[in-house]
Amino acid sequence: MEILLAFLVGVASSAAVAYFVYRTQHRQQLEAEAALLERLVQHGELLGVAAGTSLIVARSTTRLERDVSILRRQLTATLESGETVRDTHLELARDLLPANGSLDERALRELHSILLGRDFDYAGELRDVAVRVGGTRLEPHGAIHVPAPAEVRDQLTAILEAWTRAVTDGQECSPEEWLERIVRFHAGLLAVHPFFDGNGLLARVLLALQTEKHLGTRVVLPRRDPAYFSALRNASEGDIADLCSYLKARMEEAAQQRHAADGAARRR
Repeated sequence: MEILLAFLVGVASSAAVAYFVYRTQHRQQLEAEAALLERLVQHGELLGVAAGTSLIVARSTTRLERDVSILRRQLTATLESGETVRDTHLELARDLLPANGSLDERALRELHSILLGRDFDYAGELRDVAVRVGGTRLEPHGAIHVPAPAEVRDQLTAILEAWTRAVTDGQECSPEEWLERIVRFHAGLLAVHPFFDGNGLLARVLLALQTEKHLGTRVVLPRRDPAYFSALRNASEGDIADLCSYLKARMEEAAQQRHAADGAARRR
């Protein structure tokens, strides 16, 4: 009996020690994650992104778990907001870019620097590292191939020159032809992925201006839409039909919303 009692006490003591070690390690991990999350949220504020409260030093692990959960949600909201096309983005782009809508590398880099924020050392600088694009739950079919850093400038130059030719020669283009040209530029720019980060925001700002100028309807594409990712993947492989259809549907939605807003304004 004494041996059994001693065994049970030993087991209980070991379990208590193991639980204490686990809770201590868990709290340390939470504190480290909280510190990192808070830094990331604060970094987002440099972009003019609305971020919430700072981490409160918690007296209990339960309170710390709650604060880390809040910070995770804040960071997600920060990242989502940071990639949202705003009217201020469009105004900055209009002021910077030539009136005819043409583009060159200098203008593209300057616009990227303004949109992303000059606090980032890679803002406005062409990518000099290899990156992996895609393979998220929204784009689950694996990473999209993007060129190696040494190939970025040449491929970007080809895309920008093709767009400038389209603008120069496009006076007699039909809406369908302009739609195709805009889609090819959009897909091509994202396929090159010329900057380390912020390519999606840059491409969607440019598309909003391009559809407004050449098609008469401003289209602001959503950042997170599986149908968009799927169409973009097909376009990166040379088939732009789905992306053209996707953009056309978004144009119809935008036109309907504008018509409804105009009707409401007249009734007032």
